Amino acid sequence: MTYKVINKEQLIEANNIAKHLNWPRHFKSDDFSDIDRFEKKQEWPILFSIKIREGRWRVLFEHENGELYQLDIIDRIYDNLKEIKEEAKH
Repeated sequence: MTYKVINKEQLIEANNIAKHLNWPRHFKSDDFSDIDRFEKKQEWPILFSIKIREGRWRVLFEHENGELYQLDIIDRIYDNLKEIKEEAKH
């Protein structure tokens, strides 16, 4: 199975762009304040993604607290998300 992950830098940039473009799925400042405590190398697995219109993807990812979050991200960031290949367990 292959899945994508978003790192801290990509998450911050994607959120800033989504806020600037007034897209519906982004974090408000107070909802996003705990991002600073994570390491630069932190990654969050993308559980689901869908292309909702030209230039924009909507992704669903799980945060450390177990909550699921949605974020709208531009193609450039989505196309550069790292892919992880997980070996099937028997």
